[in-house]
Amino acid sequence: MNLHRATVKRVTQQLRRIGASVQRQNPTQVGYDLLVNGSIRVAVKAARPTLQHKRVSVDGHSYQYQHIAWCFNFHRHGRFRRDQWYADVIVCVQLKAAGQKPLVIPVQNITGKTLIVLKNRRGYAGRYTQYRDAWHHILRDKRAA
Repeated sequence: MNLHRATVKRVTQQLRRIGASVQRQNPTQVGYDLLVNGSIRVAVKAARPTLQHKRVSVDGHSYQYQHIAWCFNFHRHGRFRRDQWYADVIVCVQLKAAGQKPLVIPVQNITGKTLIVLKNRRGYAGRYTQYRDAWHHILRDKRAA
């Protein structure tokens, strides 16, 4: 089983545990992975950790460092149009990140094409922190969101 399918399966199990009705979809045809409670379109994004290399120049000195990061792409084929979202909620799952809960982000709150989560001792503390393990965004009625 590939990593994306395994991640969709884990998200499906979590949604069913909290009482949601879940139907799996064909993302290549409809653009999202799950249809929850008959109306909420959920796209699941899974990212493996990658090693990122950075070079910074400060006061004429050049510094190089590397860090581990997870990159999630929200765009479809390079296009990012706020008026034509392919899902209502995007679930971002960091693979091989012990103890990290998924980010459950309503699409109207997404501000860019990608999200990069850097590994650090404190965990992710960026703009989307409030959506960590926020499954209630999926269970909420679409019209009330």
